[in-house]
Amino acid sequence: AQLSKRMEKTGQNNQVIYLLQEPYYFKKNVINNLNKSFNLFYTKENKPRTCIHASTNLNAYLINQFSNRDMTTIGYKKNGITYYAASIYMPGEHEEPINDEITKLIKFCDVKKIRLILGAYCNSHHTIWGSTDINDRGIKLHDAIETLDLQICNLGNTPTFEKGVMSQVIDITLVNKRVNIETIKNWRVEKLDTLSDHNEIAFELTDEKRYDSEEPYHNIRKVNWDKYLSSVKDNLTMLNNNSNLPDTIHDKVDRLETILRKAKEQSC
Repeated sequence: AQLSKRMEKTGQNNQVIYLLQEPYYFKKNVINNLNKSFNLFYTKENKPRTCIHASTNLNAYLINQFSNRDMTTIGYKKNGITYYAASIYMPGEHEEPINDEITKLIKFCDVKKIRLILGAYCNSHHTIWGSTDINDRGIKLHDAIETLDLQICNLGNTPTFEKGVMSQVIDITLVNKRVNIETIKNWRVEKLDTLSDHNEIAFELTDEKRYDSEEPYHNIRKVNWDKYLSSVKDNLTMLNNNSNLPDTIHDKVDRLETILRKAKEQSC
């Protein structure tokens, strides 16, 4: 009901996508109490853990090839450009956060030059995306993000999960290298009444021109150097205070490169 009310406020003329994890369901069906301006997408497997609500004016469609209980993927076009958006649940009991099905989706989009947006309940901690610490799953997920050439959209350290005295950032937004990360605007965690332990993550995807470069363009003249240095300092401090990390020179270089790249993305 709370989500339905927020959807009504967005207006029928806006193009909105909600990537949901752990939705309410009955048997194999996600409970749909939303208005008619949105379509509901999910696969009817036992106890679905992901779904997507998308504005009807997006003309979105389910990508069955990359949809299952823990991953729902839709496709749509924006200004003639094809996008895939996926809602992903990464079970905490699984050793590897990114499984083969997720990897296949990412590689497919890379080959087909499709812009990909991932919203995931990752059950993993890493200071790179704002967690207060780094755990083994966080290290594995970060390594996979680097290997698959994904970009992290999370900004700041506002908790995405809050339950009693516990709070942590365990939800992450990722895009592939085909997405110009400068088009992801105003990424934020909103503390609204979601009737859930998780806070809502919101951002705007602005228009972009067609381009085929492998790396997004960053205008060095527009860097906010105070913000850049602050980001580098904060992340170095958190890394130095964490002993649960590999300590080879290669690992240190990789972590430093990630911190510097993330600081550039946040400050340009």
